[in-house]
Amino acid sequence: MTVDELRAIDLHGDALGQYLYERARDLLQGGIPRDDLQTVLTSFYVWLGEQDRDEDQDAVADVLDSLVGFCSPSARL
Repeated sequence: MTVDELRAIDLHGDALGQYLYERARDLLQGGIPRDDLQTVLTSFYVWLGEQDRDEDQDAVADVLDSLVGFCSPSARL
């Protein structure tokens, strides 16, 4: 997953968050390093902020929280 790929996704808000959560889970299970995934999602988060896409930025923040463990145990990636 790259930032360019994420920019091309035509999903917003909760749908974007659900897609990213499932994609992140699949990538982690496939062996992608957690730090690499966090780097891509953080870059995407920053880009969304530059585009004034606050709702989408919130969705990415939720996935990042799940990735780093800043969430309930059942939501951790």
